[in-house]
Amino acid sequence: MDISLTSIKNSITSFFGRYYTIIFLLYIFGGLIVGMWLINAVIVSSDDPGDYTSQINNTSFDEDTIKRLRELRTAGQSTQKLPVSGRVSPF
Repeated sequence: MDISLTSIKNSITSFFGRYYTIIFLLYIFGGLIVGMWLINAVIVSSDDPGDYTSQINNTSFDEDTIKRLRELRTAGQSTQKLPVSGRVSPF
């Protein structure tokens, strides 16, 4: 059995010459799979808040706002109509 550099080179060249399309497609699909896996890892890790705590804890109204809300009219009460004279501006 004669193993030489030219015979190895010829066998590798014939292998890639025959299967270059399949190798190319496997390379492309492998890259797409790795890319989707990395994007999925980023999306999953973005849902985890970690040690983050919100700085906004004040969820109550002040007394002036509560007073103004109580002074609003309910849906059943009638409102005063404003006098319309002349042309009404749409703005």
